Amino acid sequence: MCRIDPALHDEALKQEGVETVVMKGRPCPGHVFVASNAVKANASLGRWIDLCLEHNAALPAGKQKKPAARGSSKAGWRASRLDG
Repeated sequence: MCRIDPALHDEALKQEGVETVVMKGRPCPGHVFVASNAVKANASLGRWIDLCLEHNAALPAGKQKKPAARGSSKAGWRASRLDG
């Protein structure tokens, strides 16, 4: 599966072995499945990797999650309740 610029989606589908990704019954523009026979040559695989990396670089940075505090997991709380 490759995540590419949605503006390139229709052009990508013209290539053999490329299909739109469908999640929960809905097509996902900008997400394509590339069959293994479409990337047998290193140059073909490299082209898809480049498309994915270019799109990824253009996206805004995601939120950074704070690490959970030690000992704050619910599983730990449940285990301690069962011991006593």
